[in-house]
Amino acid sequence: MNAFDKQRLWAALGFITEIGAFVALIWAVMTTKSMIVIIDVIDSSTVIIGFVFTFIMSGILKKDLSSDFNYGSGKIAALGSLITDILVTIAILTTLVSVVINFNSPVEKVEGLLGACAIKTWYVISDYIGYTARKKIYLEEKNRLFESEVMNMKKELMFDSVGLVALIVITLLNGNQIGNYIQSIVSIILVIYVLYNTVNHIKESTGELMDKSSDYKRKTAFRQMLMRFYGRYKDVVAVRSRQSGNKIYVEYNLSFEQNTTYDEIEQLSKDLQHDLSELIGECEVSVVVANKSEIAREDAYGVV
Repeated sequence: MNAFDKQRLWAALGFITEIGAFVALIWAVMTTKSMIVIIDVIDSSTVIIGFVFTFIMSGILKKDLSSDFNYGSGKIAALGSLITDILVTIAILTTLVSVVINFNSPVEKVEGLLGACAIKTWYVISDYIGYTARKKIYLEEKNRLFESEVMNMKKELMFDSVGLVALIVITLLNGNQIGNYIQSIVSIILVIYVLYNTVNHIKESTGELMDKSSDYKRKTAFRQMLMRFYGRYKDVVAVRSRQSGNKIYVEYNLSFEQNTTYDEIEQLSKDLQHDLSELIGECEVSVVVANKSEIAREDAYGVV
């Protein structure tokens, strides 16, 4: 079973588990009318949508798309990651608004909090199992969608762990305003932390969709790499790069002396590919001949 099949399996299991827990949360909301349980219902709904989306996207990505997408399927993964992150952001912002609105609301003694604690404990256990499983999958097949899933499961684990502690505090201080203050303050801190990480992840995914060039450090490394092969080309016209998923594409637009053979140019491309792969990891290097017509004319006359 490859990484994509494993991800689909965990997404299906997560969906089944989350549906059951979602129904239990609806019951808990009707029983306790607790703010943190209401927030859980909102969060759970986005998690369900995320599982469905991950299941579908993993099925698409596991196919061999090389014939239709010559530059890889990194944009599909980035798009999947972007949509998942947007769902998380909506849930987080909704959570923040709910916490702020209910920060100083009157607190009454309610029933059913022990049941809510039991549901929340199950959430924490399932989150931990899901997080460790998805982390192993991501390490096996590094992919933007898988990375987003790992981050989301980590967020869920943190969110539910804090929620469990808050529910325990609320249960112990049932009817006391202090309990409401504690859960609100902790929730706001957690929301800000998760929102910060999610927004940064959205920026990265958007950069891939827009064919954003590599960062300055890598672009400098691409140009410095040419110094190793000084003398095997005439001039550097341009160096372009972009990232698709975890793979970086580097294009060297070079001009050559008229007595340079195509075999020499091809060997230069292979040498650049080898050295860059050792330096930055998975990449694909291509050399574009800026003065191709001149070299072709010399070859045609048999000079080279």
